[in-house]
Amino acid sequence: MTNIFGTPEKVTVAGFPFSKLGSLKRKEEAWFQEQERKQLDGMTGLLEIAQQIAQKHGISDAEAFNLVASFGQGSGDHVGFLVEYADKIDGIKSLLSLQQGLPAQATTLLIQSRVPAKWLQSRAEDLKDAFDIEVVEAGWMAEHTDMLPVAVIEQINEFAAKERSRWQEVEVDEEEEDLGKDLNESEASAIAPTPTGTKSTGRSKQAA
Repeated sequence: MTNIFGTPEKVTVAGFPFSKLGSLKRKEEAWFQEQERKQLDGMTGLLEIAQQIAQKHGISDAEAFNLVASFGQGSGDHVGFLVEYADKIDGIKSLLSLQQGLPAQATTLLIQSRVPAKWLQSRAEDLKDAFDIEVVEAGWMAEHTDMLPVAVIEQINEFAAKERSRWQEVEVDEEEEDLGKDLNESEASAIAPTPTGTKSTGRSKQAA
C-alpha cells in the first residue's frame, strides 16, 4: 500500500539513520524555542542588574556588565556593591550554566524522535562494542547520549541545525560581520558562555 504522505528520506549521521524531513517536528522546534527563551531570560536578567549597578554607582553599562559577568570568577568579587546582587547573579548564572548541556539534550531528543527503535535494537551489539551502550526496551535515554563521543554529538547537532533552518544557508550581512570584528576584548569577555549551536548578542553603549 502506498504511503499517501510519502516516505521520509533517510540520512546517515555519525552512523545513525535519521529521517530527513526538511524541517524540525513541532515538538522538536518547541523544545529548541524553550531553550532559547530560557537563555534570553537569563541574559536579560544579567543586563538588567548591570544597568541598575551602572545607574546607582555612576559607571558605564559595559563596565557594570563586565563586573556582573565576572562575579564568582574572582575578578569582580572585590567590588563591594555587588554583594547585594549576589543571590540574583548566582541564580541566573546557575540557570545559564545548565544551558551548556543542551547539545547532549538535543542529541537525545533527535535520536528518540528520528531514529527507529527497531534499528537501535538491531544494532545493540554494535552500540555495545563501540560505545559501551546497552540498548533497553524503553529506547534511547540521556545516559546513552553521555556515552557518545563529543564528535558524534556535534554531528547530530549540525544535522538538527540544518533541519531547523530547512537546509537554507544563512547569509551574513558584510556590515554586521565587520561590526562583530570590531568588538573589543572587554566587551566580548563580558558575554556569558552559550551552548553549541546558539549565539548571544550584547553590545554596550560604547560599541554603538
